Amino acid sequence: VIGLDEHFFRRKSGVTEFVSVFTDLKKKRMFEMAHGKDHRSLMAQLEEIPCRENVKVVVIDMSSAYRSFVKKFFPNAVIVADKFHVLRLITPQIMKAGKDIHGHRQELSTRRKLLCNRMNLDYFVRVEIDQYLKNHDKLNELYRWKEKIYEFYRIKGFVRAHIAFNKLLNTMAGSPLEEVQKLLRTFKRWKHEILRYFENGYTNGFTERMNGTGKLVQRRAFGYKSFRNYRLRVLSTCLFKTF
Repeated sequence: VIGLDEHFFRRKSGVTEFVSVFTDLKKKRMFEMAHGKDHRSLMAQLEEIPCRENVKVVVIDMSSAYRSFVKKFFPNAVIVADKFHVLRLITPQIMKAGKDIHGHRQELSTRRKLLCNRMNLDYFVRVEIDQYLKNHDKLNELYRWKEKIYEFYRIKGFVRAHIAFNKLLNTMAGSPLEEVQKLLRTFKRWKHEILRYFENGYTNGFTERMNGTGKLVQRRAFGYKSFRNYRLRVLSTCLFKTF
Protein backbone atom coordinates (compact mmCIF):
# COMPACT_ATOMS: atom_id res chain seq x y z
CA VAL A 1 0.00 0.00 0.00
CA ILE A 2 1.69 3.17 -1.25
CA GLY A 3 1.02 6.79 -0.30
CA LEU A 4 1.98 9.47 -2.84
CA ASP A 5 2.11 13.22 -2.24
CA GLU A 6 4.30 16.21 -3.06
CA HIS A 7 5.83 19.21 -1.35
CA PHE A 8 7.76 22.32 -2.39
CA PHE A 9 11.47 21.90 -3.07
CA ARG A 10 12.78 25.18 -4.50
CA ARG A 11 12.12 27.98 -6.96
CA LYS A 12 14.70 28.26 -9.74
CA SER A 13 14.60 30.87 -12.52
CA GLY A 14 11.00 31.63 -11.66
CA VAL A 15 9.96 27.97 -11.92
CA THR A 16 8.60 26.17 -8.85
CA GLU A 17 10.01 22.69 -8.36
CA PHE A 18 8.33 19.95 -6.31
CA VAL A 19 9.37 16.67 -4.72
CA SER A 20 7.14 13.58 -4.88
CA VAL A 21 7.18 11.43 -1.73
CA PHE A 22 6.37 7.70 -1.76
CA THR A 23 5.58 5.99 1.55
CA ASP A 24 4.74 2.46 2.64
CA LEU A 25 1.45 2.95 4.49
CA LYS A 26 1.35 -0.55 5.95
CA LYS A 27 4.82 -0.48 7.49
CA LYS A 28 4.68 3.28 8.17
CA ARG A 29 8.02 3.94 6.49
CA MET A 30 9.40 6.29 3.89
CA PHE A 31 9.86 4.42 0.60
CA GLU A 32 11.33 6.78 -2.01
CA MET A 33 11.54 10.39 -3.24
CA ALA A 34 11.55 11.75 -6.79
CA HIS A 35 12.26 15.18 -8.25
CA GLY A 36 9.16 16.67 -9.87
CA LYS A 37 5.53 15.60 -10.07
CA ASP A 38 4.89 15.24 -13.80
CA HIS A 39 4.42 11.87 -15.48
CA ARG A 40 7.64 11.89 -17.51
CA SER A 41 9.94 12.85 -14.63
CA LEU A 42 8.55 10.24 -12.29
CA MET A 43 8.74 7.46 -14.87
CA ALA A 44 12.36 8.30 -15.72
CA GLN A 45 13.49 8.22 -12.07
CA LEU A 46 11.51 5.21 -10.85
CA GLU A 47 11.27 2.86 -13.81
CA GLU A 48 14.01 0.55 -12.48
CA ILE A 49 12.18 -0.18 -9.20
CA PRO A 50 11.23 -3.91 -9.23
CA CYS A 51 8.00 -5.64 -8.13
CA ARG A 52 5.69 -2.76 -9.04
CA GLU A 53 2.98 -5.31 -9.78
CA ASN A 54 2.82 -6.15 -6.05
CA VAL A 55 1.36 -2.73 -5.18
CA LYS A 56 -2.38 -3.15 -4.58
CA VAL A 57 -3.46 0.29 -3.30
CA VAL A 58 -2.12 3.81 -3.95
CA VAL A 59 -3.46 6.81 -2.01
CA ILE A 60 -3.09 10.17 -3.76
CA ASP A 61 -4.48 13.68 -3.64
CA MET A 62 -6.86 14.67 -6.43
CA SER A 63 -4.15 15.22 -9.02
CA SER A 64 -4.77 14.09 -12.61
CA ALA A 65 -1.01 13.85 -13.20
CA TYR A 66 -0.59 11.44 -10.29
CA ARG A 67 -3.63 9.42 -11.34
CA SER A 68 -2.31 8.85 -14.88
CA PHE A 69 1.13 8.00 -13.50
CA VAL A 70 -0.23 5.45 -11.01
CA LYS A 71 -2.36 3.72 -13.64
CA LYS A 72 0.70 3.12 -15.81
CA PHE A 73 3.39 2.60 -13.19
CA PHE A 74 1.39 0.35 -10.81
CA PRO A 75 -0.69 -1.80 -13.18
CA ASN A 76 -2.42 -3.87 -10.46
CA ALA A 77 -3.15 -1.05 -8.01
CA VAL A 78 -6.44 0.65 -7.24
CA ILE A 79 -6.42 4.39 -6.51
CA VAL A 80 -7.88 5.93 -3.36
CA ALA A 81 -8.54 9.68 -3.15
CA ASP A 82 -7.17 11.02 0.13
CA LYS A 83 -9.96 11.92 2.54
CA PHE A 84 -8.28 15.14 3.73
CA HIS A 85 -8.01 16.56 0.22
CA VAL A 86 -11.65 15.74 -0.55
CA LEU A 87 -12.83 17.48 2.63
CA ARG A 88 -10.87 20.62 1.85
CA LEU A 89 -12.07 20.99 -1.76
CA ILE A 90 -14.71 23.53 -0.80
CA THR A 91 -12.48 25.45 1.63
CA PRO A 92 -11.17 27.98 -0.96
CA GLN A 93 -14.74 28.82 -2.00
CA ILE A 94 -15.73 29.47 1.61
CA MET A 95 -12.70 31.70 2.14
CA LYS A 96 -13.35 33.59 -1.10
CA ALA A 97 -17.02 34.15 -0.20
CA GLY A 98 -15.93 35.61 3.14
CA LYS A 99 -13.39 37.82 1.40
CA ASP A 100 -16.08 39.11 -1.00
CA ILE A 101 -18.23 40.05 1.99
CA HIS A 102 -15.61 41.72 4.17
CA GLY A 103 -12.96 42.77 1.64
CA HIS A 104 -10.13 40.71 3.10
CA ARG A 105 -9.33 37.11 3.94
CA GLN A 106 -8.78 37.50 7.67
CA GLU A 107 -11.68 38.41 9.91
CA LEU A 108 -13.28 37.56 13.22
CA SER A 109 -12.86 34.18 14.87
CA THR A 110 -16.37 33.22 13.74
CA ARG A 111 -15.27 33.05 10.10
CA ARG A 112 -12.33 30.81 10.93
CA LYS A 113 -14.68 28.44 12.74
CA LEU A 114 -16.59 27.94 9.51
CA LEU A 115 -13.80 25.63 8.38
CA CYS A 116 -14.05 23.41 11.48
CA ASN A 117 -16.07 20.23 11.69
CA ARG A 118 -19.40 21.29 13.19
CA MET A 119 -19.58 18.18 15.38
CA ASN A 120 -16.39 19.24 17.17
CA LEU A 121 -17.77 22.65 18.15
CA ASP A 122 -19.69 23.55 21.31
CA TYR A 123 -23.37 24.34 21.16
CA PHE A 124 -22.91 28.07 21.72
CA VAL A 125 -20.25 28.25 19.00
CA ARG A 126 -22.66 26.60 16.54
CA VAL A 127 -25.34 29.12 17.50
CA GLU A 128 -22.86 31.95 16.92
CA ILE A 129 -22.04 30.59 13.47
CA ASP A 130 -25.72 30.23 12.55
CA GLN A 131 -26.41 33.82 13.62
CA TYR A 132 -23.50 35.05 11.52
CA LEU A 133 -24.62 33.12 8.43
CA LYS A 134 -28.21 34.38 8.50
CA ASN A 135 -27.17 37.58 6.71
CA HIS A 136 -24.96 35.87 4.10
CA ASP A 137 -26.95 33.44 1.93
CA LYS A 138 -24.14 32.32 -0.38
CA LEU A 139 -21.67 31.73 2.44
CA ASN A 140 -24.39 29.92 4.37
CA GLU A 141 -25.05 27.50 1.47
CA LEU A 142 -21.36 26.78 0.97
CA TYR A 143 -21.03 26.08 4.68
CA ARG A 144 -23.95 23.64 4.59
CA TRP A 145 -22.41 21.79 1.66
CA LYS A 146 -19.15 21.49 3.56
CA GLU A 147 -21.02 19.92 6.45
CA LYS A 148 -22.77 17.47 4.12
CA ILE A 149 -19.38 16.28 2.87
CA TYR A 150 -18.26 15.76 6.49
CA GLU A 151 -21.47 13.82 7.15
CA PHE A 152 -20.77 11.66 4.11
CA TYR A 153 -17.38 10.61 5.50
CA ARG A 154 -18.99 9.56 8.79
CA ILE A 155 -20.86 6.78 6.98
CA LYS A 156 -19.75 3.20 7.70
CA GLY A 157 -19.65 0.64 4.90
CA PHE A 158 -19.11 0.80 1.14
CA VAL A 159 -22.70 0.09 0.10
CA ARG A 160 -24.14 2.80 2.33
CA ALA A 161 -21.48 5.24 1.19
CA HIS A 162 -22.22 4.49 -2.48
CA ILE A 163 -25.94 5.18 -2.00
CA ALA A 164 -25.28 8.35 0.02
CA PHE A 165 -22.77 9.65 -2.53
CA ASN A 166 -25.22 9.25 -5.40
CA LYS A 167 -27.85 11.13 -3.37
CA LEU A 168 -25.30 13.84 -2.62
CA LEU A 169 -24.50 14.26 -6.33
CA ASN A 170 -28.19 14.45 -7.24
CA THR A 171 -28.78 17.10 -4.58
CA MET A 172 -25.77 19.14 -5.70
CA ALA A 173 -27.10 19.16 -9.27
CA GLY A 174 -29.99 21.37 -8.09
CA SER A 175 -27.77 24.06 -6.55
CA PRO A 176 -27.66 27.43 -8.37
CA LEU A 177 -24.12 28.21 -7.20
CA GLU A 178 -21.33 27.82 -9.76
CA GLU A 179 -18.93 26.83 -6.96
CA VAL A 180 -21.14 23.86 -6.11
CA GLN A 181 -21.47 22.87 -9.76
CA LYS A 182 -17.68 22.92 -10.12
CA LEU A 183 -17.39 20.73 -7.04
CA LEU A 184 -20.01 18.39 -8.53
CA ARG A 185 -17.98 17.97 -11.72
CA THR A 186 -14.90 17.13 -9.65
CA PHE A 187 -16.81 14.57 -7.60
CA LYS A 188 -18.08 12.88 -10.77
CA ARG A 189 -14.56 12.61 -12.19
CA TRP A 190 -13.22 11.12 -8.96
CA LYS A 191 -16.27 9.12 -7.88
CA HIS A 192 -14.63 5.67 -7.85
CA GLU A 193 -11.46 6.90 -6.13
CA ILE A 194 -13.47 8.66 -3.41
CA LEU A 195 -15.66 5.63 -2.71
CA ARG A 196 -12.68 3.26 -2.46
CA TYR A 197 -11.82 4.91 0.85
CA PHE A 198 -14.81 3.07 2.35
CA GLU A 199 -13.39 -0.28 1.21
CA ASN A 200 -10.04 -0.05 3.00
CA GLY A 201 -9.94 3.19 5.02
CA TYR A 202 -6.45 4.24 3.89
CA THR A 203 -5.50 7.92 4.03
CA ASN A 204 -2.31 9.88 3.37
CA GLY A 205 -1.89 11.04 6.96
CA PHE A 206 1.49 9.31 7.33
CA THR A 207 2.64 10.66 3.95
CA GLU A 208 1.78 14.19 5.10
CA ARG A 209 3.87 13.55 8.19
CA MET A 210 6.85 12.62 6.01
CA ASN A 211 6.24 15.77 3.97
CA GLY A 212 6.44 17.74 7.19
CA THR A 213 9.73 16.06 8.06
CA GLY A 214 11.13 17.01 4.64
CA LYS A 215 10.15 20.63 5.21
CA LEU A 216 11.89 20.61 8.59
CA VAL A 217 15.05 19.27 6.95
CA GLN A 218 14.87 22.10 4.41
CA ARG A 219 14.50 24.76 7.11
CA ARG A 220 17.34 23.34 9.13
CA ALA A 221 19.68 23.54 6.10
CA PHE A 222 18.22 26.87 4.87
CA GLY A 223 17.24 25.12 1.63
CA TYR A 224 19.00 22.74 -0.75
CA LYS A 225 20.39 23.31 -4.23
CA SER A 226 21.00 19.66 -4.99
CA PHE A 227 18.03 17.30 -5.03
CA ARG A 228 20.42 14.34 -4.66
CA ASN A 229 21.72 15.66 -1.33
CA TYR A 230 18.23 16.58 -0.19
CA ARG A 231 16.87 13.12 -1.03
CA LEU A 232 19.66 11.33 0.86
CA ARG A 233 19.23 13.57 3.90
CA VAL A 234 15.46 13.10 4.08
CA LEU A 235 15.61 9.34 3.52
CA SER A 236 18.21 8.91 6.25
CA THR A 237 16.21 11.11 8.59
CA CYS A 238 12.93 9.24 8.03
CA LEU A 239 14.24 5.68 7.75
CA PHE A 240 16.38 5.83 10.88
CA LYS A 241 13.92 7.93 12.90
CA THR A 242 16.36 10.69 13.80
CA PHE A 243 13.56 13.30 13.81
